[in-house]
Amino acid sequence: MIKDKGIVVNKVNYKENSLIVKIFTYTLGLKPYVIDNGKKNNPSTFELANMIEFISDNKKNNTFGYIKESTVFFNNRDQYDIKKQLVLTVVADIINRTLPEGLYDQNIFNFIWDALSYLHVNTLNSNIFLTNFMIKLLRHLGYNISSHNLTHTKCNITLMKKVVEYYKQYFPLMAKIKSIDTYISIFSI
Repeated sequence: MIKDKGIVVNKVNYKENSLIVKIFTYTLGLKPYVIDNGKKNNPSTFELANMIEFISDNKKNNTFGYIKESTVFFNNRDQYDIKKQLVLTVVADIINRTLPEGLYDQNIFNFIWDALSYLHVNTLNSNIFLTNFMIKLLRHLGYNISSHNLTHTKCNITLMKKVVEYYKQYFPLMAKIKSIDTYISIFSI
């Protein structure tokens, strides 16, 4: 049994009452877990971008871990802040599509955990947060994204579009993220 903390980045239904969730964890990196009766017992625990602490059983030759217990630090359920919910969803999608499974870099984890913790407890400009998060994550992943590659403009959405194009160039799965396109279309109005 392992006690760990992580960020929920993907969730799919499995069987009648179970879930398969992908969690970016502190000790194991990006890993899929099965949650038996996850649809019945605390289904809101495993919403996208929730920050959780959990106890899991991880067998050596098994692709999936099994979560036995879990508690939520911060959840993506702020019903009054739609922008924040959408930003958290976009961040979860970015993590899911850019980090390779099994990558367990604690510096990257701490950066993401701290950024999401800050977002959960503060009111801020979501466009600036998301753009800065994406640029800093690229740097943590070892990509040299300098200011001459992305000239700052008065319109933060324009800068965000440039950052998204940079991601798509290096991470082909980013092209499949619909939440970022939704975010840009809603907030560029």
